[in-house]
Amino acid sequence: MRAGRKHGSRAIEADGHHVLADFFTTIGLLVGLGAVWLTGWPWLDGAIAIGVGLMLIRTGFKLVKSSSSALLDSEDPETLRKLVGGFSQLQRPEVIAVHGVRTLRSGRHTHVEAHVVIPEFLSVRDGHDLVEKHCEEVLRVCQIEGEFVSHVDPCRRFYCVSCEMNPCPVRREPFKAREPLTVENVILLGPDEG
Repeated sequence: MRAGRKHGSRAIEADGHHVLADFFTTIGLLVGLGAVWLTGWPWLDGAIAIGVGLMLIRTGFKLVKSSSSALLDSEDPETLRKLVGGFSQLQRPEVIAVHGVRTLRSGRHTHVEAHVVIPEFLSVRDGHDLVEKHCEEVLRVCQIEGEFVSHVDPCRRFYCVSCEMNPCPVRREPFKAREPLTVENVILLGPDEG
């Protein structure tokens, strides 16, 4: 189970739980037989079997829940927190906002998708290169093995109050403060996307 957690493999971790469950089943069987033999109380065997059965049900439920979360592509709060920490640590004026973040893990590999808002006056090449480099740095800082697929969004002047870019030839409103990056706001869509 430790190796599964270390390598980010739910399959290896589940295998460890299976082996551990087999071990406890065997121990329960031996304890039950020994207790009945020592005490002469046959009901002890059934009581110990019920206890072992409940433990197996609990372990099975946890494994099914964990596996179904991975298969159904549910959010991984730990990975999202890491990413938010990386984006916060590496803030730069040209990266105005990050939203629509989604993650998908496959073993150790993490696939990250995000919308990254940049000033609309940057060229396509400059914007693309900036976002690619920034996202690679975020993965490195977060120590996440995987890939980043970014959708580059122009600011469309929706973010003027939270944009530090100076000078800005398209600014409508003065800068007030950056939007704080939280797990809750990075998973949302942007203001122009619904």
